[in-house]
Amino acid sequence: MVEIPLIIDYIFYLFIAVAITSFTSRVLDPKYDSKVNQVSYFLVVLLLFTSFALLNYFEHTIGYIEIISFLVIMWTYSILFFENNYFLKISVPVFAYSLYTSVLVLYKMFAEFVLHVKWNYMINNNFLYSIVIRVIVGLTFAFFLYVVYKYCNYRIKLNNIFDYIFFVIFPVITTGTLFISFIVTTDLKTSDSAMVALGATSSAMVFVSVLVMSLMVRAARNNEIDMENLMMKREQELYREKIAEANKSIEEIAVIRHDMKNKILCIGELINSKNYGEAQEMCNSVQSEISKATVLFHTDNIYLNSILNISYKKAKENNIDIKIVANCSFEGIASSDLVSVIGNLCDNAVEYLTSINGERTINVKLSQKGRYYFISVKNNLDSSVLSENPALKTHKKEKVLHGHGIKIVKSIARKYKGSVDICEENNFFVANVMFEQPSVTK
Repeated sequence: MVEIPLIIDYIFYLFIAVAITSFTSRVLDPKYDSKVNQVSYFLVVLLLFTSFALLNYFEHTIGYIEIISFLVIMWTYSILFFENNYFLKISVPVFAYSLYTSVLVLYKMFAEFVLHVKWNYMINNNFLYSIVIRVIVGLTFAFFLYVVYKYCNYRIKLNNIFDYIFFVIFPVITTGTLFISFIVTTDLKTSDSAMVALGATSSAMVFVSVLVMSLMVRAARNNEIDMENLMMKREQELYREKIAEANKSIEEIAVIRHDMKNKILCIGELINSKNYGEAQEMCNSVQSEISKATVLFHTDNIYLNSILNISYKKAKENNIDIKIVANCSFEGIASSDLVSVIGNLCDNAVEYLTSINGERTINVKLSQKGRYYFISVKNNLDSSVLSENPALKTHKKEKVLHGHGIKIVKSIARKYKGSVDICEENNFFVANVMFEQPSVTK
């Protein structure tokens, strides 16, 4: 029959194994599908739990090889089943184990050297004390892992007093509550009912803190998404009028091209009959009609044609040299998304170049390789932008209405399983966007 203290140890080690494995699987990016991830997750939890339990049971026989066993299991798991770089694959499990060891050692040292309580004696000979201490240690470790995960994964921004309350002060209060509960529990005069109350209070405090922080993070993410959607709608409305104007020009060109054959034949007849004056007048008339409807780009996508012509016209109006190469029509990409991405990138380039003196150049390249579309917009630099403004924050006064261009582009790229890469090379600011061509369902 298994002794009750040993069952407590098993439950505690299972909890620690779940916490460490969950933290690792959340922080790192999975390499395989959900079924493989689930199987590997439960297998690693089982291996960690078995390792902790066996090494604790045979501690005096085997010696202190717990850390070696832990690293072999977790490094194998992170290297085989996640696609991050090797530094992260190695450092994440090490961090989790170091945090667990630190929490355990700090509580033990505080109990023995400050409170003068014999740790091992209390753990092994007082059933209720053993439970409450393990609850407090486990909750402290899990709560720290949760806070670290939220800060790393969601890039929490402390912009106002409420952010400081929920993401700084609240975790500090929770940690203090756990620490005070531990101090009170170690007092031999503490009654059994008080210990139970302390354990329940600690658990409730951690639960409330985790719940509040999760709700605040979700609310912040939802607000950011709503703002991006609002800005996308506003930009699409602004471009819609310009696209309508560009489409009028396209229709005019179509009419001119349809009529051009007859006029060229007529001009030829006039030249053959040596009516050079009338031929010259007709040539001037054709040239005038063409100049009134300037359309420079012709693809199979009328919206792409429109936004390219709008961007070209805007650059020329600001005395910016712009070169555009379009070798694809972005089949399957929503016209509103295409307009938003190209419009935002070109607008950002024009806005920057109008603020500098000297050479001002924009290069736009649209291409396709297999099932992937590529948009590249480059503009020359007066000085490094990323070193001075790595977050690419807007300098306009209306920050709520501006500065969302890159966020919108990234949001659209994620929609098409793509990516956005922003860098500086050869004195050029470069924005590269990749889309995966959507599958056509029959």
